[in-house]
Amino acid sequence: MNINLLLIDTSSTICRVGRSINGQLVGERMLEGENRHSEGLNPMIEQLMKDTQCSYNSLDGVAVINGPGSYTGLRIGAAFAKALTFATDCRLIAVNGLDVLIEQYRLDGHEIEVGDFLIPMVDARRMEVFTQTIWYAQQPLCMHPPGARVLSEESYNECKGGKRHFMGNGCTKFQELRSSIADDLSDRYEPEPGQRMASMANLANIHYQQDRFVTDDFWQPDYHKEFYYPEPRQK
Repeated sequence: MNINLLLIDTSSTICRVGRSINGQLVGERMLEGENRHSEGLNPMIEQLMKDTQCSYNSLDGVAVINGPGSYTGLRIGAAFAKALTFATDCRLIAVNGLDVLIEQYRLDGHEIEVGDFLIPMVDARRMEVFTQTIWYAQQPLCMHPPGARVLSEESYNECKGGKRHFMGNGCTKFQELRSSIADDLSDRYEPEPGQRMASMANLANIHYQQDRFVTDDFWQPDYHKEFYYPEPRQK
């Protein structure tokens, strides 16, 4: 049985869609620029389905990045994904963007040994990053669950006994903050944008095989921190 999935990533300024069969990417489209997701997502999906000669009814599932990222962007991606699954009666899959970053790192050929720490970082402005920490033991353990973290000079001191693999666009601010771990960050990993869909395709396929679906009709993305409404300047 071939697992035919549509992939949606609206978590950054680059809006991405892709299609995979059994975890292998067979088509992809990207649209760069802020505030273009709502107008560009549907035409991109239509063109992708046409280019790859795929009908919506043949989809087994729709996978969407559920965070971290732009609050508005995540909501747009989630709304489109839920609408497609309701219309086609296929399955909805939520994929964490930090896990995608780790998968990119692995697929790019970086060696990971038992006892190492995998630390993806996505810039969340100021001195804050969206991050998680995976201890790559015999059975990988999530030391710090996905969430927002304010960086300090003491951050990740608890990660001892193995190499710390830092990855993502949040590494630069951490390197500036802590020159004492320059050796760890000297080979920090910031992936090329084109790799992201292939990594997402592989993870989404694994989720499907393990029956890790979203079944809650009221599901919403994991924003990793609360959304703050700015106070009006005029009363």
